[in-house]
Amino acid sequence: MRYDTNNENLLIYKNQIYVCDQQTINKFILDKYHRNPYVAHCRDQKLITAIKKYYFCPRMKKEVT
Repeated sequence: MRYDTNNENLLIYKNQIYVCDQQTINKFILDKYHRNPYVAHCRDQKLITAIKKYYFCPRMKKEVT
């Protein structure tokens, strides 16, 4: 696996911000995306796809479903 850091010292994995497997951070991201009117009440896969565009979160799919 290849990890890098960006200008803000964020850990980057596959051009996504790597979010450690911590429940509080994952919940914050899920809440942020769930409040988005374009994604909020869609199927799980649309929410996961939206999150994966910017973030890499281990086990996020399991959290969403």
